[in-house]
Amino acid sequence: MGDGRSAVAKPSRPHENRWSARKKTDAVVRLMREESLEELSREVRVEAHRLQACATSSWPAASKA
Repeated sequence: MGDGRSAVAKPSRPHENRWSARKKTDAVVRLMREESLEELSREVRVEAHRLQACATSSWPAASKA
């Protein structure tokens, strides 16, 4: 590693992993309409557990289900 390069690859765009409040809201609404978590996760390129966490924190009734 003496060639000046880092051992860890850095993303070309640091904000690439972030998603807007609007996209998050849209995803939660789609989950509330009972769309498939797995299909939605693939479509919006967000891990299913993250979508589920957003849905349960945004929609209190979902956490009781």
